[in-house]
Amino acid sequence: MKIIAINASPRKNGNSAKMLDSWINGYKSVYPDVEVERVDLYTLKYTGCRSCFSCKRKNGPFYGTCPVKDDIHDLVAEVYDADAIAIASPTYFGNINGMLHSFLERAMFSKNTYHMNHESLAPKPVPVTMIYTCNCTPELAENFHYPNH
Repeated sequence: MKIIAINASPRKNGNSAKMLDSWINGYKSVYPDVEVERVDLYTLKYTGCRSCFSCKRKNGPFYGTCPVKDDIHDLVAEVYDADAIAIASPTYFGNINGMLHSFLERAMFSKNTYHMNHESLAPKPVPVTMIYTCNCTPELAENFHYPNH
């Protein structure tokens, strides 16, 4: 079994990373043979989707895959081969940060179709665990409507 653990925080050892590492250690305590690849997004150079639509052209060379060859190109492919994914992100303005948003655009847009039923081109479903950190009190989070996000 292979899990990809993604730290979307700019801090390699910050709260999000610590929570992700704790999740990894907990998972390994139950499944000691699991292979976990931990990735720090802020060490990679990439952009969000460029809306080139190469991934949407049926019978094209890139149908269902992003043609942009940068630091996350291979990681996106690995995500769809993994048995599970864990993602940790700090929340900025009540939402995931920009680096994670750009990664998710690239990972998901090429696999979504414009068919009537919005079929996915992903080879299989991949379970995802999301871990969020937020440096505010519950009252402040409520005032900013963070639970709605």
